Amino acid sequence: MTQSKLTHSLFVAALFFGNLVHAQTLSLNYPIGGETIMAGTNPSTSGSSWETTYILYSWSNFTNTPIAFDMYKGSQMVSRVQSTYISLGGSMTAHWVIPAWQEPGADYQIKVVNLNDSSVLSQSGAFSIVAPPVPTVSWISPTAGKCFKRSGKNPLIYMQWSAAGEFATLRLPGTIEILKGETVYKTVVENSWNAQLVLSRISEMIPKTMPLGNDYRVRIRTPSMGYEFVSPYFGICK
Repeated sequence: MTQSKLTHSLFVAALFFGNLVHAQTLSLNYPIGGETIMAGTNPSTSGSSWETTYILYSWSNFTNTPIAFDMYKGSQMVSRVQSTYISLGGSMTAHWVIPAWQEPGADYQIKVVNLNDSSVLSQSGAFSIVAPPVPTVSWISPTAGKCFKRSGKNPLIYMQWSAAGEFATLRLPGTIEILKGETVYKTVVENSWNAQLVLSRISEMIPKTMPLGNDYRVRIRTPSMGYEFVSPYFGICK
């Protein structure tokens, strides 16, 4: 082999092995697949979103490179968890918020990808997200059989409740309704922050035209979570 051919071969080999040594790598260490994660395990300080866990990952041979963590349900991306920049090599945790109202399913995945080169990525296996436990509501007012008079100077329906459970302090817009039979007689507040479970007392004026009857109830709904809490039957009397 001539000197020039030998020099060329060594140069090509150096490039080849140099690229192997300096190849960029991304690795997901959690989740990896098979986990069951409850949505909204730990409340954030604001109470408006819910922190479940962290993504654990490691990398090598990056230089101020943007990466992103995306959550998929099946083949559909449902949210971008976080994006950040990484350099050199190391390992880190990414803050991962799964809202308590996230749709349950067994086909979720996390993908971390180099935003400059989408071929550099790591993807977890499928893991499950399960719904959080439903809080319980105890009605202080109205009690079963209570009769609110529609006469008088300031006739009011008093509504008071207490909520218990891991998600009793969840701050979400809600709706409070007065039912007569199975139909809505009046919406007191609709999709409002004034209808949170943590707001446990509200009153409503009784109009003089409100029909008499013993088939009234109060209903609290939080549409984003699908929660619904209904009081005992009460009456409107003269």
